[in-house]
Amino acid sequence: MTRIALKGLWARRRRLAGSFTAVFLGVAFLAGALILGDTMNASIGRFFDHAYAGTDASVRGATSVSDVPTGERGTIDAGVVDLVRRAPGVAVAEPVISGSGQLLGRDGRAIAVLGPRTAGNWLTDPRLNPYHVVRGRAPRADDEVVVNRATAVQGHLRVGDTTAVLTPQRVPVRVVGIAKFGDQDAFGGTSFTAFTLEGARRYVAKAPDRVSGVSVRAVSGVSQDELVRRLRGVLPAGAEAITGRALSREGMDAVTKGFLTMFRAFLLAFAGIALLVGMLGIHNTFAISVAQRSRESALLRAVGASRRQVLASVIAEALVLGLTASVTGVFGGLGFAALLEGVFTAMGASLPVGGPVVTAGVVPVAVTAGFVVTLLSCLLPAVRASRTPPVAALRATEA
Repeated sequence: MTRIALKGLWARRRRLAGSFTAVFLGVAFLAGALILGDTMNASIGRFFDHAYAGTDASVRGATSVSDVPTGERGTIDAGVVDLVRRAPGVAVAEPVISGSGQLLGRDGRAIAVLGPRTAGNWLTDPRLNPYHVVRGRAPRADDEVVVNRATAVQGHLRVGDTTAVLTPQRVPVRVVGIAKFGDQDAFGGTSFTAFTLEGARRYVAKAPDRVSGVSVRAVSGVSQDELVRRLRGVLPAGAEAITGRALSREGMDAVTKGFLTMFRAFLLAFAGIALLVGMLGIHNTFAISVAQRSRESALLRAVGASRRQVLASVIAEALVLGLTASVTGVFGGLGFAALLEGVFTAMGASLPVGGPVVTAGVVPVAVTAGFVVTLLSCLLPAVRASRTPPVAALRATEA
């Protein structure tokens, strides 16, 4: 009966090609969603660790002014910078000013990006600054700016061009540098425009006595936890200090609990629909096949095959089909994940994905899903084939 089932499957290989494709695509979508989610989760973690690798502590406002846990916070008094610099264990402390800033392109129109449009000051310490200039130089005058490379390319801006930044007031500026965030042209789909410290105070903060926070680097031999403990002893009310590791985790959580969670849910829903459609197609294919093979099933019953053996032969065909399509679908998921990464890059939201990450749970989940879908699809046709009476072999017509 096993040989008969395998030979029957091979004899009807063209008819079952559609069922194979349905299972393959459904499993590929499912595996691709899981692989891309795990890859993005791991690479974004490395991305934030690299971005804040030189930051040992961050001083910021203790009050959040956003309903998002890692959203905007209130500003702090600029005098905190001097307090931090005099704290024991501090090697370098730089004020940070951040806010909104819409950069205009060469044509005078706002450069459309998928993420936030931010502006702030250029940090002079290269270990504290996650950006680094790849063309041009850092700003020196209040009307000079550095922009991230992705935004510059999208706005057709080059070093030496004049444009404007809306903060929301229109600020005429000259681009003197193009920067990258680590090894990426942008942090996701965001735009960043960096002024000098005085320029950011004047145009972004609009208050010379307020800053968004302070980035701190410790002297050699002082741990991040020890540095934060010392800073908390000198900070006034309304300001708090956290380690660089905690700052990296907050950024990671903001991405994974927001965008990444919704993105995974969308992909998994899409994969579920693909598997459901495939299940209907597989069921119809086996139903038609069983109807056309009614005389064959009757002959097997006439020569001594039991109902259980006929049932098992049809199920065996489905299991071979499901296992083969599911295993190949996992490899197809790698291509699907790479395709989605390319789509994001083409949309201007380059993600720090890197190489694919296939965790231990991806393969069994994807293969089991395809296996179960195929098995459930063939159960009813298989039962119908096992109930074919031996006398049906004497009929002169076929379905």
